[in-house]
Amino acid sequence: MTRTSHTCTLRSVAIIMTVIAFTVILFAPNAFATLSGLTWGISKSECVQKFSYTDADIRAFSPSDDSRYENRIMNYIVAIDSDLKSDITIFRTVKSPIRDLLFVKNRLYSILEDYGTVSAAVERRTLESLKKSYGEPSIQRDKQVVIYSFQDANTKVIMISTQKGSGYDCKVYYYAARLFKMLMTK
Repeated sequence: MTRTSHTCTLRSVAIIMTVIAFTVILFAPNAFATLSGLTWGISKSECVQKFSYTDADIRAFSPSDDSRYENRIMNYIVAIDSDLKSDITIFRTVKSPIRDLLFVKNRLYSILEDYGTVSAAVERRTLESLKKSYGEPSIQRDKQVVIYSFQDANTKVIMISTQKGSGYDCKVYYYAARLFKMLMTK
């Protein structure tokens, strides 16, 4: 085998491996699976069991210990009752997308999926997956931000897509449709 043919073969193998890796990432099960059938108000232990998380999968922290932590649903909750900030715990998953499960007084109120900056194709697939689970969204557009709002009987979903260069910063918030009522009755 000549040096030229060997180089071509290696290049072909590299191209094939890249295509396979890209395909696995794009079409892997759960890569674009949305959360549906959520049960709000369940305890931390029930939630960990429901999602089959292990201690290695999650990191628990309190937003009152991290002033840089941002979560729009948490901000809404704290605006209603600032005393609740000390009762909020976040379970953050280490898998992609990063999921922040927000608990108030040991009960699940919200989940944030942070996809980070993704390609237009990933942003589109995430949106299509949400449409399959929650139907057509209402859409609000601003300069570089698009907000998609979904709702079913138990859950409201907000996908915030912010254009960043050639990609999109993508966050999806799931929260109890009766969030205000839950806060007032607990």
